[in-house]
Amino acid sequence: MRSIVRTLALLGALGLPTLASAQIPIAVELPFRTKYYFAGVPFAAAEVQQAHISTTWGAVTVHAFGVYDVDAGAVTEGDLYADWYRQLTPSLGFFVGGAWYNFDFGDAGGGWQDTPEVYAGIVFAGPLNPTVTVARDFDLGDGSHVLLSVSQSVPVGEDGVSLDFAGSLDYNAEYYTTETGLSYANVSAALSVPVGGVTLSPTIIIQRRLDEAFATLVPHDEVFGVTVAFGL
Repeated sequence: MRSIVRTLALLGALGLPTLASAQIPIAVELPFRTKYYFAGVPFAAAEVQQAHISTTWGAVTVHAFGVYDVDAGAVTEGDLYADWYRQLTPSLGFFVGGAWYNFDFGDAGGGWQDTPEVYAGIVFAGPLNPTVTVARDFDLGDGSHVLLSVSQSVPVGEDGVSLDFAGSLDYNAEYYTTETGLSYANVSAALSVPVGGVTLSPTIIIQRRLDEAFATLVPHDEVFGVTVAFGL
């Protein structure tokens, strides 16, 4: 398992040149964050460097995601997931996918553990682009959650600069917990600035717990960071 996760973390060095030479479009995002939350739950209490690499063939998009914990000096997550998308009407889209998550819970938590998940959702075209995603984890998470997310990008000037706003609301049904209810909401704002062939996006994310049943799991918090994004 450890060798698999390290391979995912090194995908940028090993896999990207091969894909690029095959003229397959690749999108790369490198977010740096002061903390890391997954489904509202803290998975890193300090700085992390993340990497998200995706490529699309027709209606199928394949993703690789990794997390490097700066304080620990080690890769602590490596995921693979893929989804299929279809536009049902001009204003309604549908997607379905599957994921294989790998987390390092440390020696005290049992080390590297993997878990499978399936998900599906609908996308409404229009203001805020509302998206509803339903996910079911079959092992570590052993539960489901429903995520409502919105996003809107506002151009600033004529140089490709934009203000990007997003928000989400999560209903948790024993997903990585034993509780059920509205677990958290968050909002984020980013300023995306093209610089040469990359886009830099300073970001702030504000998370708030919505149900005190999740008090020991989901905190109120603010996360800061910057994302470097580019295509190959």
